[in-house]
Amino acid sequence: MTCNALHSHRHIASTRPVSQNQSAPAGSVDFSQNPQDKVVLQPGTYTVQNLKGGETPEVEKAKLSEPLQAENGAYVFADTDPRFHAANSFSAVARTIQFFEEGTGIPVAWAFGEPQITVVADGGEMLNAYYQRAEGSVNFFHSTDAVTSQVVYSGDSGEVVSHEAGHAILDGMRPAYLMNWRTDCGAFHESFGDMLALVMSVQDDKVLAQVVEQTGGDMTRPNMAANLGEELGITINHKVGKNHTGGDYTRTAINKFKWQDPKTLPKNPENPDELGSEVHNFSRLFTGAFYDVFTGLVNENRANGMEPGQAIREASNEGIRMLGRLLKAAPRFDFTYRDMAKCFVQSERDAGGSHADLVAKVYKEREILPANLTVADVPPLQNPTTSLTQEALAVQKDLVPLRGNFGNFSGASVEIARDPQAPRFVADDDQVRDDIKRLIDDGRILYTEPHQRLSEKDLFDRNGEPYIGVLRWRDGQPVIERNTIVT
Repeated sequence: MTCNALHSHRHIASTRPVSQNQSAPAGSVDFSQNPQDKVVLQPGTYTVQNLKGGETPEVEKAKLSEPLQAENGAYVFADTDPRFHAANSFSAVARTIQFFEEGTGIPVAWAFGEPQITVVADGGEMLNAYYQRAEGSVNFFHSTDAVTSQVVYSGDSGEVVSHEAGHAILDGMRPAYLMNWRTDCGAFHESFGDMLALVMSVQDDKVLAQVVEQTGGDMTRPNMAANLGEELGITINHKVGKNHTGGDYTRTAINKFKWQDPKTLPKNPENPDELGSEVHNFSRLFTGAFYDVFTGLVNENRANGMEPGQAIREASNEGIRMLGRLLKAAPRFDFTYRDMAKCFVQSERDAGGSHADLVAKVYKEREILPANLTVADVPPLQNPTTSLTQEALAVQKDLVPLRGNFGNFSGASVEIARDPQAPRFVADDDQVRDDIKRLIDDGRILYTEPHQRLSEKDLFDRNGEPYIGVLRWRDGQPVIERNTIVT
């Protein structure tokens, strides 16, 4: 979720198991939930549907990692109650899954092959949150604010939870993305989580009311829906000792970034208003463009006579449909932002959408698409919708040998996802080598020795950020694998 984190060994906080003489609620059950975080909004409640009865709250596609004791037939607690963290993070995951499935018509299926994703509400001390494919989990943590001395829980923010659930949803639809080394691909993964959190946030009545108050319907004005993870961002800035994120948020969708080749950019510029190549940083470009599209939808709705609140809500409904159409059309393997933007135009033109002109206009203004491109120039959709099983079977692993001086990594091969139906080009392998070289130079590939045993904490650097790749040894041969932990 963030780019600066403090990591320690994971532990699972106790939330007091259900007593033997108390029946656990099932069906439609109220949970504590804050669709934002307490810095900008007081928590409310959300009704989780189809809850299974049992000591550990679970629905069809998500479960909490530990028992949770209900009170008066509900999981509604004060935000000072330790149980609040579990109730909020679990219900936000359940809500995100339901919103995505109902909004897009796409059933969620997980890339890790299990029916349910596990929600770890408090995995220990870390200023971060992440999705981990290998464990089939979304994980949230706590940290103490260096200025206020308040303990901050990343799982207390509905936006942060939706972002991490978004990683898992995208991984289920396009599992090859987490075997990709290109900056654009990693950044789109981050952007998707932010875009999903954005359109979901204004589905909440209290959030919508405050956004209307903050903007009057002019979505170019700063607002809580555009600003992601306020409490976490403030805590990061206090830890770093300066305005590292650009404001009182982790990221904001309101920006004016235009396309620059990430190869030419610094990793994380000192000035947060400058674009960087680190994936969270670079994700702001695609997210900003999507927010421009969202703003355009709101403007269209208002021009058609809708009041600001209705215009924003309807833009949210259309926004999630647009994301669903985009994912169906999205490349299955390697891609650039330009490729994804063309798919966005295609999906609106050919897959039941009606906003191809708006998408093309915005992404041309952002210089992601060429200025002379027209909607008619974009080829017809070629990528059929596939089931998760078909998609997973299509992801074949291949090895690209490193050539040249790669320091300690010289002689290693790089594991990639290869499209079995696409021809193999020398330029593709050279692109992989270029991507790996930059990641090695940036310290984002973990080097290991033969027979070295790795624990989960070894997969994170000293700042608590997961390495992008890990060198592992197979039958005495070094292979660089993608780390499938994403924040």
